[in-house]
Amino acid sequence: MTIKILHLTLKKKWFDLIKSRQKKIEWREIKPYWTKRLENKTFDVIKFRNGYSKESPTIMVEHRGMIKGSFQGKECYGIKLGGVLSTNRNFYKVEGSNKNYGNKLKENMEMIRNGKKQ
Repeated sequence: MTIKILHLTLKKKWFDLIKSRQKKIEWREIKPYWTKRLENKTFDVIKFRNGYSKESPTIMVEHRGMIKGSFQGKECYGIKLGGVLSTNRNFYKVEGSNKNYGNKLKENMEMIRNGKKQ
């Protein structure tokens, strides 16, 4: 199984709110760039990075779907967030990928889907 990951970079304020599970939807304004990246696409998880450095903190969050709505007076895509699956470099190897995600991430996703992890 290949895990489909949406990679997004955030400012610290928003990163911390998602990490603490206070923010449940990540909004992106409907523009050609985001339409191309998000419209008619499916993802399993979202990898949020706080900054552009290789050492920047990261979190993996379950992707719960997309909505369209208005946020701060603008039409936006709403990326619905599930549980936090892992933080920083807490990842394992996924089959067929040179990235470090994998079995532990899959286990965490299953636990969230079965209601055993918030």
